[in-house]
Amino acid sequence: MKKETLVIGICGGSGSGKTTIIEEIMNLMKEHHPALLSLDNYYRDISEQAVDENGKVNFDLPDAIDSDQFVSDLKKLISGEDLRIKKYTFNVHRGENQYLDIPYSKIILTEGIFLFHIPEAMKLIDLKIYVELDHDLQLQRRLERDVKERGYDQNDVLYQWHHHVLPAYEKYIRIHKDEADIVILNDGDFNHLIDQVDVMVLNHPKIVSLSCGVTE
Repeated sequence: MKKETLVIGICGGSGSGKTTIIEEIMNLMKEHHPALLSLDNYYRDISEQAVDENGKVNFDLPDAIDSDQFVSDLKKLISGEDLRIKKYTFNVHRGENQYLDIPYSKIILTEGIFLFHIPEAMKLIDLKIYVELDHDLQLQRRLERDVKERGYDQNDVLYQWHHHVLPAYEKYIRIHKDEADIVILNDGDFNHLIDQVDVMVLNHPKIVSLSCGVTE
């Protein structure tokens, strides 16, 4: 099934800096035209999400994601198929559905908060990167993203953080830190973060092996 493909998986808590790391790796590996498959686009519809004891929808559970479809699509991409998937808009109405075209590449990046909690996905990932960040900085970033970019109420974001996000982090995310090949500490210093990514990723044996004599 698997072609000459390197699958890089990036996991970490909400707002830990996964997007920054993905962008840096995409830039580092640009000659290979990396493909990106995000778990964010596999959230189930809000009508299918669990509700907590206070009647609040809880998106911070592994079942909030259609992991079976995600694994199926990842396998297709690995085997050489191009993908066309529906873009998830986090329940913000944006008119017509939007779609993402993801062509096959020798380097496939995949990411998500529950990525390492999906056993079948873990079997497909060659290089596992875990990102961690101080919780106060994580909350600050989540507030900026959800309030400014997604139009959520600040009180709702804070409720989710304390009742859903942190418990999920401890139960489903942090427990997989030791399974990572690379652990990157995001201390909030952008330049330091990029330096860590460059050194750890470019010097990893799997990256070096793929980069030697492999061109598009």
